[in-house]
Parts: sequence; C-alpha cells; structure tokens
Amino acid sequence: MNTRLQSVSSSPSTAPRAKRPVRSTRKAALVFAALTALSSTALAACFPEDGTNSDSSSESTQSAESSDAQTNAALTAQGGQASETNDDNICATNALDITTTEPHGAAGSTLFSIKFTNKGDAPCVLNGFPGVSLVTDNNGTQLGASATRERNVEYQPVTIDKGQSATADLKVTSTGPLDPSECDPTKADGLRVYPPAETSAAFIPMENLEGCAGDVPVLSIQPVVESE
Repeated sequence: MNTRLQSVSSSPSTAPRAKRPVRSTRKAALVFAALTALSSTALAACFPEDGTNSDSSSESTQSAESSDAQTNAALTAQGGQASETNDDNICATNALDITTTEPHGAAGSTLFSIKFTNKGDAPCVLNGFPGVSLVTDNNGTQLGASATRERNVEYQPVTIDKGQSATADLKVTSTGPLDPSECDPTKADGLRVYPPAETSAAFIPMENLEGCAGDVPVLSIQPVVESE
C-alpha cells in the first residue's frame, strides 16, 4: 500500500501531463462550439430562409416606399393627381390648349370650366380629375391648398379628336365670408393646371381671383367630361 502511494508521489509529473491535454481539448471544443453558434446566427441574419439578404431587402423596400411617397407628395404639392388610366394614348400637356370658360357667380362662389382642346394630330384620352391650384406673386408660387375632388361623381375616359375639346368644372369659394385669420385672403395671378395623369402643368392667367394663403380650401374640381 505504501509502495503504491510512494510510486504515485514519486512521479508527480506523470499525472499532470495526462490531464492537461484533456482540459485543453475540452476548452477548445467549447470555444469551437461557441464560435460555430455565433457564425450560424450571423449567417441566418444575413441570409434568411427565403435566400435574400435581410438588410438589402429592407433597404430596397424602404427606398421604393420613399420614392413612391416623394412622387405622390410632389404631385399633391403641385396640384397633380396620380394616373387613373392605363390608356397609352393619354393627352399630354403639350398637346393640349388649356383655357377657361367665362366665369359666372353662384351663392358664395365663382363657377367656370377648364377647357382642354386637342391641338395634336391624333385623338387622345383624358380620364378623371385634373390637378388645379391657385398661384401668386407672379412667379408660380402656389397659393393655398390644391383643388379638392367633388365626391360621388361618376366619370369615364373621354376621347377628344384633333381640334375637339373636353371640360372639367371648377368652383372657387369666395373668401369674403371666410374668417380672415384662418383664410388670409390673397390675390391670385391665375391657375396652374395638370391634365389627368400628367405631371407637366399649364398656367392660365386670370384676373379678379382670390384665394386663401392659410389652410382653408377654396377650390373644388369635377372630372373631365365631353364638351356639350
């Protein structure tokens, strides 16, 4: 018994040499397992199950949404409207002579029509509401809110041949009865008009026209219809 104990104690370097590699191997295995788990997590984040890069996919979506929002915001700010027809033969702004009919008064408002005459060589189509806003300062500065659409009004595409016209009725609310602190009545130079589905505008100079520099809307527009 004593001989065996002495034999063990007399060879102290033998046991530690056997144990150190075991501890080292276990630590290495644990480190390797941890690194493997981290690598798998990182790969899963970069390459989800659908095979797309999550970061680039998110950025692409946000970019597209931002682009759409900017386009719609620009059209709204300028009085334009998004396209309401898939017809390839829509009337371009530069193919139209855009004027107004003689205004006439109504209760607390002025009514007239915006007239679109085809000056091109081929028939073209107008479908829906034009975008309309007042402008001021003799430099195209928009005055107040763009025209709101008349609700519950049915419409359909209108084809106008060369030299023919179509119209959209516009109502301008008089600023006199409005609260001046909310309206801030301001003289207008005329109208900026976007044909339906167009982002290029025409300017119609007009006299005796007034709008609100504040947030009170004074314009309302109906869809384009065939001229009577």
